[in-house]
Amino acid sequence: MSCSNSISNIPFISALEVRSLDSKVYSNIGSNYPLFFMTRNAFTKTDIRFPEDSFDRIWHTTRPPTGLITVASNSPSIIVDTDDKPPEAVLRAALTSTLTRNHITYSGFADPKYPVHFNAYFSEVIELSSTQKRSMDISVDNKLINSIIVPKGPVIPPYGRALEVHIPNITSAYTIAFKPTDDSTLPSLINALEGFVIGDALVQGNSGWKK
Repeated sequence: MSCSNSISNIPFISALEVRSLDSKVYSNIGSNYPLFFMTRNAFTKTDIRFPEDSFDRIWHTTRPPTGLITVASNSPSIIVDTDDKPPEAVLRAALTSTLTRNHITYSGFADPKYPVHFNAYFSEVIELSSTQKRSMDISVDNKLINSIIVPKGPVIPPYGRALEVHIPNITSAYTIAFKPTDDSTLPSLINALEGFVIGDALVQGNSGWKK
């Protein structure tokens, strides 16, 4: 962050607020690697931040692309016990399709030198009957990555609970696709997505951490 006086060009700042995170939050990335925020999206009616998010992260509401819709959860409560603790509010809305076989895709570009790490969050919005199933594979650039995501896929969103899936080491131009499995009777669904660029490993110098 850089601030300066437009007249004298003397650096200044009026206020700075810092919030701490729990020790487990984003701990799946090694503690000696910095994370640079890239995106944080939800499908709620308005942006979500403090007090809904106790860490004051800002979850920007995202309008559904053509062919996709937002739906609300009918679960009385949603248990959020994942390490990165997304607020319950972002799990109360989801992006999905009106057509069972449609994919949900997210595209972007990453510097090949610095991989991007995504956290995807899922929570089923309805209590499924015995004949219903929502299950999806995750692919990057049409390559199935169920074996490297954590936990391993396919992804089955739980009702009344949060599921967090880590999508690691995305580089260059990419398209992440959430595709219904062959036996899924319902379309893919996602509640929120956040991404970070992983920086170079930090080394400890005499006066603190440095690159």
